[in-house]
Formats: sequence, structure tokens, C-alpha cells
Amino acid sequence: MLSDTDAIVLADGVRVDSGGIVDEVRAERLPANATASFVLARAGQPLGAVAAELAFVYRVERGQARDDVLSFAYRLNRLLLVNVQPGSGRTRHLWSWLQGALRLVPANTVPRTAWRRVGLDTRSGMRAALCTLAAVRWRALTIGLLAALLCVETAAVGGVVPGWSWVVVGVAAGLGLALHEAGHAMVLGGVPAALVLAGPRTFVLHRTVSTARRRLVALAGPTVPLAAGAFVAAAARPAGSTVLALAACALCGHGLGLTVATRDGRTACGA
Repeated sequence: MLSDTDAIVLADGVRVDSGGIVDEVRAERLPANATASFVLARAGQPLGAVAAELAFVYRVERGQARDDVLSFAYRLNRLLLVNVQPGSGRTRHLWSWLQGALRLVPANTVPRTAWRRVGLDTRSGMRAALCTLAAVRWRALTIGLLAALLCVETAAVGGVVPGWSWVVVGVAAGLGLALHEAGHAMVLGGVPAALVLAGPRTFVLHRTVSTARRRLVALAGPTVPLAAGAFVAAAARPAGSTVLALAACALCGHGLGLTVATRDGRTACGA
């Protein structure tokens, strides 16, 4: 859902030259006509202003120019070539989205959100892990808070969850996401890559690699949080800690990523 006050900026690893749009991560080049180049040259400016200038230069109706610019920007975003900068600020933009979602709930749909692509430094496993953790920190925090709230609700209804376990479970849930994506990135070994936040989905985008490397990357994601969960579970038993056991469950749940029920599992199996 884009508005006149929003702006687009080239995503990390994307550049524009005389031949079109170059994606360094995917090693692809997309042609760009004069109109597309006109819009891309004004990246960072409000889309409404770009549309008004486009209408003046090309002598087209302003409403049509606006629709074309917003549609083009949306398409580029879905191709993971540009990120969207909300013109009204992220908090106000989120509030606007929530209002739209409430209006559309009766129609069994929600407003579309902009996707975001963040570059990753995969020259070493440590660099890749740190970049990934920085890129997913807010999403991990959100997931952690939701998990903590669910734990609090469970304790209120059933009374079976120990006191401060909601904090530990929340941390484990958020950390699980961060470790999962870091696991993918850490084994890329210098392959150009980026982290993508696409609605509820989070994934690592990278250049085409060999089948063996692709399977290794797919396996590494679920394996890292699963290994962390196994370690916590091993510590929970002798300590007799229900809280640690719950945290281990949150981490070990990523083991489902090793099954064909998930994209990672299917990739690892060559499906």
C-alpha cells in the first residue's frame, strides 16, 4: 500500500546504469525504458511529486501518471529492487495500516505491506551473523513479544506456567528467528546475499549456487536454532527447570524446517 508521500530507494546491491537495473545479488539485469529511468532517477523523492513531474514532462493526465508511478513503484518493490521509505514516519504508517486492516477484515483480506531488502556481508561467518542479527532485530523483538504475551495468557488461563517464564520464552522465540536466518547466511561463504522481510516471511536471498551449497544453506537455517534448543534442553533436565524446557521448545520448534513441510526442508531434499 503506497501513497503520494512515500518514496522509493534502491535496495542494497541494486544499481541503475544506462542499460537498465542491475541486481548484483542475483546477477541479473532488467531493461528500463525512458519512463522507468525517469522514475528511478528521482529515487528518494515523494512519489506524488515524481508523478506530477512525469505528467508535466510527458504531457499525460496527472491522475494516470500517479497511478502508473505508484504501480511501477509497487512492482519494483515486489521484485525486491527498491525499498519504500514511508513519508509519514514508520509509526504513523503502521497506524494507517492497522486502520486499513480493520476496515478490510470483513472482506477476509488485509492491506498489502511493502517488502524490505537489506544487504548482508557474507565474507565471513561472523560478519554474516552480525549483519543478519542487525537486520532482523525488530522482527525478532516483535515475535518475542507475541510469544511472551501468549505465555502470559496461558499462565492466566491454566496457571501451569511458572512466574517469569514469559520473559525467557519471548527471548527464545525472538532469538530462534535470528539464529535461523543467521544460520543460512553464515554458510554462504562470500556469496552475494541479502535478507528479505516480505510481509510475514523472512528469508535470505542469494546468488545461484551449486546444488550441494544450496542444500547446505537450506539445512543450516533450522539446524542452528535446533542445536541451541537441544543445548538448553540438556541444561534444563538436570536443573529441573520448566522455564528452560519451555525455552528449549521454542528453539527446537525450528526443527520442523528440516521436514518437507517447509521450503527449507524441500530444498534440502532436492524437492
